[in-house]
Amino acid sequence: MNVTLNPNVSSTTLQGTETINTSENTTLRICVTAILTVIIILTILGNGLVCLVSYRQPQFRGVSYYPILSLALADLLCGICAMPAYIAKKHTAGGDKERITCDVFRFTYFFSMYASILSLTVVSLERFLAIKLPVWHRTSLTKRKMITTLMISWLEAALVSMLPFVWQRRNTDELCTYRPTKEWSMMVILLNVCFPFVIMFACHFYTVYFAIQFSRAKYRAKSSTIAITVRRNTNERISDENREAILAKRERDITCTMAMVLGAFVLCWAPSTFYYFLQMVCPQCYRPSFKKVEPFFNAVVKLLTFVNSCLNPFIYCWSNKYFRQAFRQSLLKKSSARKRKFIQINGIDGKTEISPVL
Repeated sequence: MNVTLNPNVSSTTLQGTETINTSENTTLRICVTAILTVIIILTILGNGLVCLVSYRQPQFRGVSYYPILSLALADLLCGICAMPAYIAKKHTAGGDKERITCDVFRFTYFFSMYASILSLTVVSLERFLAIKLPVWHRTSLTKRKMITTLMISWLEAALVSMLPFVWQRRNTDELCTYRPTKEWSMMVILLNVCFPFVIMFACHFYTVYFAIQFSRAKYRAKSSTIAITVRRNTNERISDENREAILAKRERDITCTMAMVLGAFVLCWAPSTFYYFLQMVCPQCYRPSFKKVEPFFNAVVKLLTFVNSCLNPFIYCWSNKYFRQAFRQSLLKKSSARKRKFIQINGIDGKTEISPVL
């Protein structure tokens, strides 16, 4: 009797386990789809607004703002292509459709990720040069050089992301054509993720340190010369000092905003990077019990990376009043450049053109 009953019991148990796993996977897919739909909407609206500001507000077309626009375009690409492809991949099973959605998702995901990282690296280097070499930054760092640098970054991201189509893993059960090898994964994690992180951290550490030292020195100099300044003040000196103070404050605001963007990027991407890096280097580090929670963990780290794509516009609005004003003006279809294009001088009918203050 025992011999005849055991197969039935074991088969019943297996069927029950498969049913539970299927229901858990279905619930996970529904939750991921719902959360990701919200993230897609926020990503497209937020980063689309950043692009709109760059188009309508001439003061946001300077050298310092091109990397921000590049970062917004990379996040917009992720929201338009990578995220919907991830949802399609979750709901497609078998056949050519699964292979196509898998290939589209993996390529656009890696491409937008590397474009974001390299754009952030350019942002960090630009802020470093603005603090370390301000004269060279204002005179020699032209828009053409910045655009060329960003185009090279995007080209590098595209070429690296296309390599797994030809540099593939063999003898695997994956349906995708896009199958990155272990060597490719290690190379891009070290060169396209870890190395840029080191550069970004070093640049922002120096800019923050320099800003603190500069503020202290400026406060001491202001305290020691306050009596002389009171005696010799003129309207021209006051206006010059106010203009320099406004420009310095805007530089500090941009630096602080970009530091927050970098911090959010690290927090969102560090779990995913560490997880896949450890998976490549030490697969035996994951215990067999991890298989039960692996789908859930994969979904969480993926969603974290997607969340980063919609965070940047909110950081711009929250931390920088100039971005807030530009967003409002762009939504109201107003351009500060048009409003202040001409002014009257000394009551004469002549008109003088003024450029917007960066």
